[in-house]
Amino acid sequence: MIITSYHPFAMQITKQHVLNALDEIDRVGIPRNQRSTKFCVVFNGVHYPPKCVLKRAYKSANGKDLSSLCGGPPTNDRLAAIDVIFKPILCPTKCGNTCKVV
Repeated sequence: MIITSYHPFAMQITKQHVLNALDEIDRVGIPRNQRSTKFCVVFNGVHYPPKCVLKRAYKSANGKDLSSLCGGPPTNDRLAAIDVIFKPILCPTKCGNTCKVV
């Protein structure tokens, strides 16, 4: 099942869930297949792929994995709506070079 970031479960994600997701990414890294290709969330100088962030925030909020998530505006807008500090930007480095990849 593909879930857009406007799915009701995604709407339950809070700033704390996103912070938990960022902490988890810092600890375990980002799978190569989840690297960003265009946008990134920059937090404390570190680049994070928006879909990976939202997937992990969803898991923090609901205790379940998302098998698939639509990227682009739905994901980016949802993260920005949670808090402006999470607004994804067009990444000049393509994130794959700066994200912690496992």
